[in-house]
Amino acid sequence: MAKGKRKSSNRKSAVPRRSEQPQTVRVQPMGRLPAAWQTKYEEATRCLQRGELQQAVTQFEAILRVAGNHAPSRIGFAEGLVRGAKVEMGLQEARRAVLDSRNHPDVVAVLAELLLNADDVQEARTYAESVLQKHPANERAMIVLIQVLEQLRCYEEALDLARQGSDLLPNVPYLRNLMGRLLRRGKRMSEACTHFRKILDSQELQGDMRTFALHEFALSLDGIGEFDEAFAVLTQWNDRVRESPATRALRHPKFWEDEIDAFESDVERLRTMCKEHQASHDEQQRIESIALGSALVFLVGFPRSGTTMTEQVLAAHPAIESSDEMPYLHAARKALLQNRGVQHQPIASLLYSITNDDVMLMRTAYCNAVRSHMGYSPTELTSSKRFVDKLPLNMIDLPLIELLFPQAKVIVALRDPRDVCLSCFMQNFGINQAMQHFNGFESTVAFYTLVMRWYKSWTLEGGGESPLHQLTVRYEDSVNDLESQARRMLSFLELDWNDQVLRFNEIAKDRVISTPTFADVAQPIYRRSLGRWKNYQRYFELVSTELAPFVEAFGYEPTPT
Repeated sequence: MAKGKRKSSNRKSAVPRRSEQPQTVRVQPMGRLPAAWQTKYEEATRCLQRGELQQAVTQFEAILRVAGNHAPSRIGFAEGLVRGAKVEMGLQEARRAVLDSRNHPDVVAVLAELLLNADDVQEARTYAESVLQKHPANERAMIVLIQVLEQLRCYEEALDLARQGSDLLPNVPYLRNLMGRLLRRGKRMSEACTHFRKILDSQELQGDMRTFALHEFALSLDGIGEFDEAFAVLTQWNDRVRESPATRALRHPKFWEDEIDAFESDVERLRTMCKEHQASHDEQQRIESIALGSALVFLVGFPRSGTTMTEQVLAAHPAIESSDEMPYLHAARKALLQNRGVQHQPIASLLYSITNDDVMLMRTAYCNAVRSHMGYSPTELTSSKRFVDKLPLNMIDLPLIELLFPQAKVIVALRDPRDVCLSCFMQNFGINQAMQHFNGFESTVAFYTLVMRWYKSWTLEGGGESPLHQLTVRYEDSVNDLESQARRMLSFLELDWNDQVLRFNEIAKDRVISTPTFADVAQPIYRRSLGRWKNYQRYFELVSTELAPFVEAFGYEPTPT
């Protein structure tokens, strides 16, 4: 492992979650630009606010070529880079902007926010506190510090700060939303319900802030057992997300449907092609395949199937490095598409004509993507180490994994399909081509059915023989007997037993976990999520036919009728 790198990087996604859009607090001007460039700066800022990151970065970069010390442009440039996943470069630019601005509080507050997005919680806290010491009403620094305390699970301290902030900044509705969420995080569900009912009834919240409040209100209602009202409010919330500009602006909204259709068009031909391609490898390629395969582990599963808990259990083992939900495999896809001169095409349609050179190109792109984030490539780990690439929907790309990394091991997280669908419907994900499917109960079930039908077709219906070195782990089995499942996984990965994996929740407290379940995995294992769908059974009776094949295939009791 590279010097100075943490065992589990868990870098927070720069993409905001569904209805929690970033609180864009514009940096106050520090010196005027010429009129023409001031107009360009205003347009670049609007692009950043709309989430048009590439456009914003390009425009800020153009301004900096003629006004290199314009701190507002440089901090906007930095924010666009970080939110576009160029984290290290973005942080470097942000630090330079702080120097250019002579520690202007607005610029320092943006740096604190970007550090939080990059999982450097303690440094984010230091910068936010430094701003608030001299400028206690700085909105951005206030919000960053509250979120830092929330990530550290200091809910009461964060709640006190949110109340203070709301008194200082009464026209910032986000602070009132944070107060309600912190009540819920602290298990004060009734108080949270009262809080959100009051502010929603008052009509003081509009736009994204109302959407945010509806989601938190629904979770609070679920927490006090008001399930029918919770479902109704969740539906309202999802309707607003579905009609939001961010959802409407998605490019290629049928991306995953097209990918799965292409994979399913000729499964047997795809299986044959993978085997024939592996047989054609020369000696050097076989050596590289074995080296990568011994170190590389893919952790996949439909979202909300227990992948985060499984990853944290594994990451507690001293021989396992893990990375939290980074699109490394997408870098391999992109390399092939660029090599073929196409921008958007289902990857399956290109695999039938793939060459050994293409495979080497894609492997290199994958390893470089890992190195840019983790500081090392899986090929650089010793034979006693394992690298876990956790990205749930990589399960759609199982044929690509088989082709590029035939010796790699795959752990598939499974969970009761009804609990999975309910949790996805309730969860506040980032808006992207996959998560947009969870903006409705029926569409959630439809996407689950699509993905898991493909998984069954590729893995479970291949003549009884899995095409991958694969282990399935059911969430319920881990909850009921963690040690047995942990021993299965470590044996599968050819690693010795270590008691630390049973204390994963204690170790997780020292990590920042970017998935929505960050507060849960730091707790001891609990059973309250098992069979949670039964609280909403009457809604699942309407989709029992669609889910029945997966309920049966994965070994769960059928839905009562």
